[in-house]
Amino acid sequence: MVKKLSVLFIILIVAAGAVFAQPAREKAGLELDINSLEANTVVRKAGNLIVSSNASVFKDAGFEVADVVKVSFLDQELELPVVPDYSYVDAGATAVIFKETDSDFPDGFVALAINMGDFTTTYRIGTKTVNDDKSWYWTAEPGIEFPIRFTFSMSEKQGYSDQYLLHQLVRTNNRSDYPDLTDEQFANFRRVDTTGMHGKLYRSSEPVDDEIGRAKYADEACRKAGITIALNFSADQATEEAYEGFAGSYYSTIKVKYLNLNLDFLSAEFGKGLAEGLKFMADNPGIYLIHCVEGKDRTGFSCAVLECLMGASAQEVLDDYMLTYTNYYGVEKGTPKYDTIAKNNIEKTLKAAFGVDDLFSADLAACAEKYLLSIGMTADEIQRLKANL
Repeated sequence: MVKKLSVLFIILIVAAGAVFAQPAREKAGLELDINSLEANTVVRKAGNLIVSSNASVFKDAGFEVADVVKVSFLDQELELPVVPDYSYVDAGATAVIFKETDSDFPDGFVALAINMGDFTTTYRIGTKTVNDDKSWYWTAEPGIEFPIRFTFSMSEKQGYSDQYLLHQLVRTNNRSDYPDLTDEQFANFRRVDTTGMHGKLYRSSEPVDDEIGRAKYADEACRKAGITIALNFSADQATEEAYEGFAGSYYSTIKVKYLNLNLDFLSAEFGKGLAEGLKFMADNPGIYLIHCVEGKDRTGFSCAVLECLMGASAQEVLDDYMLTYTNYYGVEKGTPKYDTIAKNNIEKTLKAAFGVDDLFSADLAACAEKYLLSIGMTADEIQRLKANL
């Protein structure tokens, strides 16, 4: 009897501890400072701002994925979800990225980012300068003084849990985890075959940099398809050629336009770079490849614009875009997750770029041509591009 009472007493103590611990987690708080805008270490190419290169400080302060937190800095206060990757929020939405493991940051990192946007520019912290060789650096906005302090406090514990589950996407970089996919599908490599295309445009993940474990499959797919010209949206020439495996790759034998674009599709920088790449295609007939790292976002948007230009329907464009989510994450057509991702990513972004409320009733070819004119292409260049596709 004494033993049973002792066990019961211990259980009550543990339960009480859990009850009393919860308010402490609700009051979680953390202050982090950044002391520069050093490229990659503090600010990444897309404008993601890394406020800590050690994820444990965030976790130890009581925060976790799916929490909603208040973030205060300079004269601004934001209420943001905590997610492991920007794809867990809709296009244009801001989030706290909490990543416990990362190839570039052994201790993980905590960052502030906008899905398909630029946090550092949007919140008037810094300005990005792109050099002629497509390398880049950041400078602080006038009046910004370092250190900049970021204060995090709990707004709602697990307040983003429903949306988190809806957006939850799991991908590995191991070929053996995708036994039902061909090597091309694993590399997210495919020909764009929507209405109006003539078999000359392909899209893919990165064929040289093996960050996501698919480079050799993508490179071999390029060889088999006879790719002659590529638009590289994710790197400058020096960076790409420095990757292990560049020498001797099929990719090293073709003509490549290095663009090194950001993820803010509505920015002047992205538009200028996209126009530069498409003008290159207009001037160089061939078999084309468009790629970034995953072949998902920059590639997905750019291919969608070209598909619209060539006469594809809205549903064709959305379905081609979503094949990437099937290849990487097994997201199936007809599921709520499939519809949510399509609606809040490519559909939302195209509507904003084209200035329309409904893709399904719009004249997408006319919208795409107007968009390309707005980013700096001429009517003659657009016609030559269409002829080459």
